[in-house]
Amino acid sequence: MESGRNRSVGAGLPSPFPEGWYFVATRRQVLKERLFRKIWMGEEVVVWADGSGSICVADAYCPHLGSNLGPAAGGRVCDGRLICPFHGYEYDATGQCVATPYAEAPRKARLAVFETREICGLVFAWWGLNGRGPQWSLPAEAPEQASWSNIEARTVRFPGHPQETTENSVDLAHFRYVHGYDSFSRSAPVFIDRHCLHSEFDFVTRRRVLKGIGLTLDFSAHTLVCGLGYSFVEIREKS
Repeated sequence: MESGRNRSVGAGLPSPFPEGWYFVATRRQVLKERLFRKIWMGEEVVVWADGSGSICVADAYCPHLGSNLGPAAGGRVCDGRLICPFHGYEYDATGQCVATPYAEAPRKARLAVFETREICGLVFAWWGLNGRGPQWSLPAEAPEQASWSNIEARTVRFPGHPQETTENSVDLAHFRYVHGYDSFSRSAPVFIDRHCLHSEFDFVTRRRVLKGIGLTLDFSAHTLVCGLGYSFVEIREKS
């Protein structure tokens, strides 16, 4: 897929959005809603899946005459193609216009799309400065899910920057005062390889389960951070 439309930044001003892969939606949501519009990384995008299940994240405006392609404006998906509500132009999941109701599909009619990657049913898309393509990849192999429960997706809004949540992976001191955990120690040195950060540590938490009865739990954690948009934390209770 091609990168999305050019996203320029004012002269001398840094982008408010760091380059990287960022969550867009769950596959379950895409298949359920068929087509939806959202604001993602400051961009208005539409998201849908074609007949083979390929998911497309694209600019929400038709390249023909600028019609909004969201469902509220009349956009719809039919036979795996996104159909513009203004002139009926049909787009496939690569963003290419493949049909119109009254003439051959113009080759230059092409949606600006964002390259996507799916991990464990979670859809990520690449946001690049000025529209440039991916500068790194997410993990090639998805985590083992055999013993997982069903995935739940929750959205939390806060006035901050993605770097602030990523810093949790190396800021062990805050766990005691913010989360009530104790006895933190690193089980391996922090390892950074270009865009990826690995952090491993052990910790203890004490919880009161019944009146007068306390429970002490001993855990190990491994955090993998890729850029500022992907963080996978694996927590295991020690036997």
